[in-house]
Amino acid sequence: MKWLKTILFIKTSGKGFYNFTDAINAQLSQWEIEEGMAFLFVQHTSASLVINENYAPSAQTDMENFLAHIAPKESPGMLTLWKARMIPLPTYAL
Repeated sequence: MKWLKTILFIKTSGKGFYNFTDAINAQLSQWEIEEGMAFLFVQHTSASLVINENYAPSAQTDMENFLAHIAPKESPGMLTLWKARMIPLPTYAL
């Protein structure tokens, strides 16, 4: 089995969904890949990788609305929640 790897840099401009299918397809074409598996890893602490169908134009809007519902930008008690979780590590743990 042949293993190939690369790093793709995707330019973003803040919160939102970014379709980088063309970048992946271009890399696969360059490698002349016809079938196999792809492993994607996002190296950013506040980023997530979502694989979602893109046929219906409403799919992205539905996902944005769902995420805004379960994790609103601002909600009562949110600051208290985050402050409680931001406990400094002792120096020996660093």
